[in-house]
Amino acid sequence: MQCIGDLIVGDSKNRDLLASKVLGEEPQVEPALNSILRILLRTSNMQEFLAADYMFKSFCEVGCAYFFLDLSLTKFLFTTSHQLINFD
Repeated sequence: MQCIGDLIVGDSKNRDLLASKVLGEEPQVEPALNSILRILLRTSNMQEFLAADYMFKSFCEVGCAYFFLDLSLTKFLFTTSHQLINFD
């Protein structure tokens, strides 16, 4: 996992590839990022935790900044649009 983390740091193409990957076989297919987060939250193995943590942080270096910016913008637009509409 640390090698994958090294590949995605600062490389948007590799970050996008990771974001689009899925693991498992039908009917239990799971997005790769969900698998990493699940490992991060549930593992009792310190080495596995550190590897998953590094990989997730490497992905979030830029990706999560855009994600949270998008969430903030969406919340702002939703709030603003509801203020402009008269629901009475």
